Amino acid sequence: KLLSDHQFKYLTLNAGSILDLNSKTLKLNGSGTALSVSGTMLTAGSTIEYNGTAVQNFPQANVNYENVKFNDTAGVVLVDNVSVTGLIEVTNGDVNLNGKIFTLLANATLSETPGNTFTGTSGYLVTTRNINAPNNLNVGGLGALITTSSNLGLTEIKRGHSVQTLPAGNLAIRRYYAIKPFNNSDLNATLIMSYDPSELNGLEESKLSLFKSTN
Repeated sequence: KLLSDHQFKYLTLNAGSILDLNSKTLKLNGSGTALSVSGTMLTAGSTIEYNGTAVQNFPQANVNYENVKFNDTAGVVLVDNVSVTGLIEVTNGDVNLNGKIFTLLANATLSETPGNTFTGTSGYLVTTRNINAPNNLNVGGLGALITTSSNLGLTEIKRGHSVQTLPAGNLAIRRYYAIKPFNNSDLNATLIMSYDPSELNGLEESKLSLFKSTN
């Protein structure tokens, strides 16, 4: 059992062993796969932080991530699909989706800082929530702020970072959203689309306009 926050360069948990993170923060500052779990890791209330100066892989098998913090100056690369239940913080370095799916479960929230975001030419972040009459609601912290007096019902919000090609051949910024509400008629909804300056893709910010498709 961890009695305080602790940092490891590499940590291996062998089969048959149990490590209780005890609501503390486990920091990893190695490279590649710094955490290997064949035993049991108890993560309730705890945070696993990727904190280093070399690229690290995420997630690791046999780990139930509740809260996760990305604080690696070299960045982190997804090597598998992952679901997270709590807070996801990106404070230093980017998180490369690498073609994988990052699912924010019902109570998960994403927090990013300027210049430190999710990236990747493929893969996406996604969450599904019941949404009723939202007022400037930033669903899961993904950056799509929705306002409507209608009940959208069970709604999927998907965010990706591949560059979309518009019908006229123009290229978009490095962020897009796909929003699928269960109730999709007469919503009269307003959308504010957030993005990071690092996602401008060489475009002039003052000339940006919103492109949407309903298919």
